[in-house]
Amino acid sequence: FWFGVVDMIHKKCILDLEIKLVNGGASQEHWLTIKDERYLAVQQSRNDILMYKVTTVADNDSHMPMLVRDDQYKITDESGIMYCEFARDCFVLLVEEENYWKSTLQLRSLTDVNRIEKSIALGKGVEKSRYK
Repeated sequence: FWFGVVDMIHKKCILDLEIKLVNGGASQEHWLTIKDERYLAVQQSRNDILMYKVTTVADNDSHMPMLVRDDQYKITDESGIMYCEFARDCFVLLVEEENYWKSTLQLRSLTDVNRIEKSIALGKGVEKSRYK
C-alpha cells in the first residue's frame, strides 16, 4: 500500500513510499528526535524500519521541509519485525517474530540500532494485529 507525507503549507508530497508487508502485518510510523534532530521511522517491509531525517530546503522566499533517508539508523531483522516502539528517543523496543509459536522482545539503543542490548524470549508467540 501507499504511505506519504504532505507539506500542507506548500501543498507538496515530501515522502512517497510503497509499503510491502505480508501476512497481515501493519505498517508502523513514529516521529522522534535523535540528538536534537527530527526523524520519521517507517516500517517499509516485514524486515526493515527506515529512518528519514527532517531537513529544510530554500524554496523561493520560504523553507520547505524535506525528508532524507538516513541509513545509519536503518533497522533490519531477518526474522521479521512484528511491532516496534521508541522509548525516550534513545531506545527502540522490537517484537521479533521467530515463528508462529515463538516471539522475542528486543531492546536496541539508537546509537547502534543493529546491536541488541537485551533480548527476552516470550512464553508464546504474539499474534499479528493492526492495533498496538
